[in-house]
Amino acid sequence: MIMTTFNFDNFYYTHIDIENYDVIIKEIKFHTKTILNEIGKYSGFFKISKKDLTDNCPALLNWFNKNNMILEVAALHLMPAHRSGQLHSDNDGSPEPRLALNLDIENSDLTKTILFKVNNSGNLLSTPGGLPYILYQYSEDTCKKITEYDLSKPVLFDTAKPHLVTNNTNHRRVAISLRFKSDPIHLIIGRP
Repeated sequence: MIMTTFNFDNFYYTHIDIENYDVIIKEIKFHTKTILNEIGKYSGFFKISKKDLTDNCPALLNWFNKNNMILEVAALHLMPAHRSGQLHSDNDGSPEPRLALNLDIENSDLTKTILFKVNNSGNLLSTPGGLPYILYQYSEDTCKKITEYDLSKPVLFDTAKPHLVTNNTNHRRVAISLRFKSDPIHLIIGRP
């Protein structure tokens, strides 16, 4: 694989096409059904076993292998109905890896992830699963909305950009977030 540098300054997200997506998402939904039942009505970011995911989702593993992607973290993100999450970025300020592949499991196609440019430093924290994130104080004076996306299609996005999820529907939102050993910039380069 040829190593290429990628300028993240103006990149926020892109929808991508995934070969055999219908099969992949069916496998993921089947695999995560029991996990979601155990989580219940809780909200947040829940790490799941990447080994169990790839063992039980062969079409997903095949797509990773074809694209030279090594799964580092798999997590479910749950947001209750009529709620918005906190403004945050999903890393500790490290330069890489910073891309996540997010897929709709339940109702995510009707919700929004809003990305911001923030002029305050935020506080470094970590999830119960040990993943670092930076929590920002939202203020119209220091936070400027740049763009937003839904998960009507798979999304590759820059987790280092401050963002929040808003769910204005009557149902919970469930997405799976996949992070990799190195950023799969080859899925972005050459795209319109």
